[in-house]
Amino acid sequence: DQFQPFAPGGPYGFDPTRRFNCTLLRLPLRTPDQAAVSAIHNLPSSPAQVLGMLRGLQALRTGPLRFAPRLESVSVSVWAPSEARPTVAFESVLTNPTPQLRARRLCLAHFSQMK
Repeated sequence: DQFQPFAPGGPYGFDPTRRFNCTLLRLPLRTPDQAAVSAIHNLPSSPAQVLGMLRGLQALRTGPLRFAPRLESVSVSVWAPSEARPTVAFESVLTNPTPQLRARRLCLAHFSQMK
């Protein structure tokens, strides 16, 4: 079931009665036959292709944290069909973000967008 990760008690700790302070992205895999009839995306993707893309993100570990001032952590998990839960492939976390650091990051982002 594609919604199992988001079910209460699932691997991400989702509880629909509480604030969920993060964004989950689910990357669906499509076989060539599924892609041919998909109304959303008509390109097939294999597990190997998606893992390659995620490994590319791993090379940019600090990039998203550097350029997205409200982003304080990035975690990529892979859920293999044979596993009961996802496994963290990599993560990058801004440690000890003080209110002053958060304000400076927002200010830098604001001024970097000015021309």
